[in-house]
Amino acid sequence: MGIPEFVKNIASAYSPKFNRTINPMTEVFITAGANSALNSIIFALVDPKGGDEVVVFEPCFPMY
Repeated sequence: MGIPEFVKNIASAYSPKFNRTINPMTEVFITAGANSALNSIIFALVDPKGGDEVVVFEPCFPMY
């Protein structure tokens, strides 16, 4: 999910902002950008073998 030291620093920086302890290994996810994050989230939630489908309206931004 990211370099452990970096993930721990992110969790410790945001824990006071949310008034709770954030678990760096289960609640922090590091990506290389917004496209990578959206792609990871979609792949985690959509199950094409189970019949899930995603509708994309055009014009859309094509991910490369």
